[in-house]
Amino acid sequence: SENTLQGVIDWDFAEPSHPLLELAQLAWYWVPLRGEEGWQSAGFTQAPNYAARCAVISEVYGVTVSELMDALLELQVLEIKRLHRFGKNGVVPWDNYYQQGDLMKIQAEHAWLKTHLNLINDR
Repeated sequence: SENTLQGVIDWDFAEPSHPLLELAQLAWYWVPLRGEEGWQSAGFTQAPNYAARCAVISEVYGVTVSELMDALLELQVLEIKRLHRFGKNGVVPWDNYYQQGDLMKIQAEHAWLKTHLNLINDR
């Protein structure tokens, strides 16, 4: 059906990873869980229904929304550390991301998510 998530293939930064972290990446950018600027740049005219969109992803994959949110918070911390370590030390391609301000963006998105979990979580 056109209204049912059938699958996602994402080769960007392909690497061995825990599947739940990959699912968290999907939620981060496709729900999107990135604050007002994030949903506006994704083409929404108003904030999406975060809880409903996360519930669909979680249900299809077979995890709770809480598990998904915990994984996303963990992923954001990992990305912050990776950008700080590699970007600051000139490692390609993180150096470019670091120079264009992605570290501050991810830190802001992480802070936004922590303060908006009540709109999303099933706890």
